[in-house]
Amino acid sequence: MIECKRDRESIAAYVDGELEASARAELESHLESCAACRELVAAQRRLGEMFAALPEVTPPGDFEARFWARMARERDAAPAGFAARLREVFSPRRGLALGAAAAAALGRPGREDREKRAGLRALAGPRRGHDRGRRRARGMG
Repeated sequence: MIECKRDRESIAAYVDGELEASARAELESHLESCAACRELVAAQRRLGEMFAALPEVTPPGDFEARFWARMARERDAAPAGFAARLREVFSPRRGLALGAAAAAALGRPGREDREKRAGLRALAGPRRGHDRGRRRARGMG
């Protein structure tokens, strides 16, 4: 479907019944010739119907008081400014913790890993061109 350049906010306002009469008439005229906008209007209406079908949620009586108390606690606990936030994010303690976690997750190749790689190399045989350089260096080829 070809997408129309029409302002989507005006379509949402149209569906919600919030457009003035002149803007509504202009949009309705546009809708007669634009399938993309007609489909958008239909989708907006379906979405509105789905929202209307949802059950009403009633928050607890103390919800607003708890919300504002939490906002105040988080505001008071937040660092003072941008520089303080940067220091917190890039603190040495956090860097060490992240480094240790990465090292533990990735692991350090030990003797077993080296032995596995050597065994795989032996099974794969010599690589073309790679072995020739070694022979020349040793005076063998």
